Amino acid sequence: MSHMKINILFDFNSIRAPWKSSKFLRDLRNFFEQEDVYTTIPDKADVILFYNHYCIEEVIKIKRLYPNKIFIHKIDGPLKFIDNKNDKLDDLIFTANHLVADGTVFQSEWSKIKCFEQGLSSSPIDTVILNAPDPAIFFKKEKNISRKKKIISVCYAPFINKGIDILAFLDEKLDFNKFEITYVGDSPVTFKHIRLLRGLTDTEWAEELWSHDFFLAPSLDDPCPVSLAEAFKCGLPAIVRDSGAYPEILGASGLLFNGTEDVLSKINTLSGQNGLASENEALYDFDLVSHSYLSFMAGVYSDAAEDHYWPKKINFLKSAKLKKIRKSLLLNENEFLE
Repeated sequence: MSHMKINILFDFNSIRAPWKSSKFLRDLRNFFEQEDVYTTIPDKADVILFYNHYCIEEVIKIKRLYPNKIFIHKIDGPLKFIDNKNDKLDDLIFTANHLVADGTVFQSEWSKIKCFEQGLSSSPIDTVILNAPDPAIFFKKEKNISRKKKIISVCYAPFINKGIDILAFLDEKLDFNKFEITYVGDSPVTFKHIRLLRGLTDTEWAEELWSHDFFLAPSLDDPCPVSLAEAFKCGLPAIVRDSGAYPEILGASGLLFNGTEDVLSKINTLSGQNGLASENEALYDFDLVSHSYLSFMAGVYSDAAEDHYWPKKINFLKSAKLKKIRKSLLLNENEFLE
């Protein structure tokens, strides 16, 4: 494996890509550089990592020029569960995976199952690797005890499935003599009681997490949000919606709720459990996650080198099919955030 070289085919300078996903890929690139397995030149790489639909035309070009290179596809989604308009975008991602990917990395078992249900073809080799935040920024810190219990929630894209309905309900019904809520992000709803923050840096976001008591994750069908991992790494227990990958990853670090009918009771229950803290920090250990990526890539590369697996080939007709789907979408990638 010592001579294997990796390239992440992604525009790290683009403002159109999801911020949190860009940050994770940048951290992963830094890890590969430290391990001396990274090259900035795709032509010199043995293994190419690409993400969702980004840089898809360059992915096609490199795959056609170098059919024996290994292509690993990191997939989020399905994106249609974030925004119902994204089913055609899922078609592009699924088609690219079918035609190009030699290995696939899903970010949760739920995401893997739902992608297959929505039409993703079975991948030759796949794995599930959770996202992980930067340990230099997100870590446990001593908390000050406050009179009120402080709840924090975040959303980087105000789609309807991101849980604005729960926040609007809490803004009306929660006892703000006992609780405070901070919401980080944009909201189509004007809040009366909830404190609203926008445009935080990662360092500012970590400072906010340390100053709160627990994290609220109200979104529907979320495949594995980085923000929950960040909250866990900062030691916060969580109240999360019984939807998407949340039940899979919550463990004993908080409580599940269904909707407006039980969110108040779950908040009151969790607030009475003094001393409860996240027990899931190990799940999101960046060193473990980054080594899992490296191990998976090395395994696929080794299988191909030993003729146990033959990398996919993409011809003109296949590449034309992908380009046609890409062109028909007229993508505004700035919409597709975490």
